[in-house]
Amino acid sequence: MSLFSGQGKIFIAQRNTDGTPKAFRYLGKTANGAKIEPKVDKIKRKESETGQRLTSLSLVTGKEVMLNFEIEEFSKENYALAFWSESAVIAAGTVTNEPSPTGLVDGDYFRLAKADISSLSITDSAGAPVTLVAGTDYEISNAKLGMIKLLNAGTFVQPFQSSYSNAQSYNIPLYSDIPGNYWLRFEGLNMANSGEAVLVELYNVQLDPATGWTLKGEDVATLPMAGEVLYDDTKESDTVLGTSGRIVTLS
Repeated sequence: MSLFSGQGKIFIAQRNTDGTPKAFRYLGKTANGAKIEPKVDKIKRKESETGQRLTSLSLVTGKEVMLNFEIEEFSKENYALAFWSESAVIAAGTVTNEPSPTGLVDGDYFRLAKADISSLSITDSAGAPVTLVAGTDYEISNAKLGMIKLLNAGTFVQPFQSSYSNAQSYNIPLYSDIPGNYWLRFEGLNMANSGEAVLVELYNVQLDPATGWTLKGEDVATLPMAGEVLYDDTKESDTVLGTSGRIVTLS
């Protein structure tokens, strides 16, 4: 008798038009509990002659396979996967006279458009601009994320103008892309059978956006992912691969 207790790595690839996978990417650490959930839809009928209302017909009308896993590694690529996006580089550079919101008062915060800032200089919008003094008129609340706190609005003419340098960062705009379907590959080990290798390949996976992301909490956060394994019509005649996915074992 062979039992199963799985460990392993999940890889993902975009699909070519012919159904073959492009380059695979390792998702990084994923939580225990990754699973596939086969399901069949049925029409059932009850007989109406014996008084027992026994099932007289059970007709399978559809088959589906659902997929669930949780990503533990928060890379820019995984953020993009989880929130239907593409990560883009924000190049290092300089920004000149970026305006703040108007109507700021003492104690207000305002954001800068770029992250990881340095060499900040803030002036007002007077005809002869006046330079604000760091530590007196403003303070950098968060240099890595570009947040400024106004300490003294005084008689400065708003909006304030910020000039600074920024380091390279990455931008992942939420839901800015409609992703295609993926080829998913699980390279597993059956720890209940001496670490025997087990391969699961799913050829046409449609992933939903992440079902949640705990921004603040006591536990280590994950990106819970769910999706559906679809029929792959490029493999109709392939008896080895099948039309949805396959399992490969060595014994």
